Amino acid sequence: MGLAGLMTAAAFALRARYLTAIPGNIDGDITVVGREALALIGQPAWIGVSSYFQFPQFFYMLSALSMRLFGQDLYGLFLGSVLIGAATIPAVFWLGRELADRRVGLLAAALLTISYTHNHLSRIVIPSAPLLIVTLLCACLWRGLRTGRGVWFALAGILFGLSPLVYYGARVAFVILPLLFLWLLIWQRRQISGQWRHWLALVFGALLAFGPMLGYALRQFDVFMPHRDRHPHQPHRLRTSAQQIRRLHPAGPARAPDRTHASHPFTSTATPARSLPFPVPCSTG
Repeated sequence: MGLAGLMTAAAFALRARYLTAIPGNIDGDITVVGREALALIGQPAWIGVSSYFQFPQFFYMLSALSMRLFGQDLYGLFLGSVLIGAATIPAVFWLGRELADRRVGLLAAALLTISYTHNHLSRIVIPSAPLLIVTLLCACLWRGLRTGRGVWFALAGILFGLSPLVYYGARVAFVILPLLFLWLLIWQRRQISGQWRHWLALVFGALLAFGPMLGYALRQFDVFMPHRDRHPHQPHRLRTSAQQIRRLHPAGPARAPDRTHASHPFTSTATPARSLPFPVPCSTG
């Protein structure tokens, strides 16, 4: 794990550099996530779906935990996402090693470390968790199939149960797992019959992780599942205005972030960070 550890550290350094200055604008979606997360600090709510994005509350609780630990500002909101992105590097290494060998795992982790796309997605909060969850799900399941140990199936089930509780991209797990099971059922039926208890452990793990939301999802299925229009109360797409961005980031993206700057969007010398709201997105016709 020496090289994988170095790549993880490098990935964190790349993703954390100028964290509040790059990218140079604050998307309206991010401001909504920040405001929802601020409201949950000290008032946790794990069950339910946000009326704005229709994301499960678990999604916002991850951001609330990050802001509680690292600061109720942009830095605190973004750093949790960066940590999740950096943690994906060893997860990809592990999956590559399980599927092939150590060399494949290192190559995959190295490519992800320097990936511009993953670097960007690790900074903007919303899409960072799905890749980590799905990667760990596949690694745990493949290790369980390879070793025949039920604990890996149970862990895979827990990750499967968490997949619908984060950003929609993680729901690809509902395609991967059934297709893999169908393939095993056709070509490796003896393995399925010999490990049926392990598959039950997977189902139990999924119910354990998703369980608190199960009743809500069954009663409010149309709310829980994503809609084409993810802004049910805003018919127009929302964005942060250029005037707001210039006011929030007068120095531009080339300057290193300064968490104590008086014009920071969530802190000031006169107003506590908790009471200063995120910038409100404005609608465009």
